[in-house]
Amino acid sequence: SVVDAPGIASLSNELGYEATAEMMAARITTLLKRDDHHLIVAVVDDEVAGWIHVCASTSLESGFRAEIVGLVVGSSFRRIGIGKMLVEDAIRWSREHGADVLVVRSNVIREESHQFYPSVGFEQTKTQAVYRMCLR
Repeated sequence: SVVDAPGIASLSNELGYEATAEMMAARITTLLKRDDHHLIVAVVDDEVAGWIHVCASTSLESGFRAEIVGLVVGSSFRRIGIGKMLVEDAIRWSREHGADVLVVRSNVIREESHQFYPSVGFEQTKTQAVYRMCLR
């Protein structure tokens, strides 16, 4: 919920995705209104330990699928099963929404992620470059 915005922002900043608590609160408010997005927060001792954001979409080339568009576990909470639990929730949500496949992308510099995702059942299928155009 929006009360988790400061913790979610802090974890995002930890990975280099700068955002304020206010920015996160606005994003959370928007996402919680959508049925094609799913956000789960893991809390340990009243502290946001991790979060996952999944969305479902249909594309012409791939059909209907779900994608993990964000997964962060705080550095002090890693290797205790929180990431696995969050991914299991994403898998459950994706299946309930009829997705045939769950996709996740990971930056090549995130070495821990490249070990983690195969350990929870993902298979690397592609390497790609990402291009961005700022519109504002």
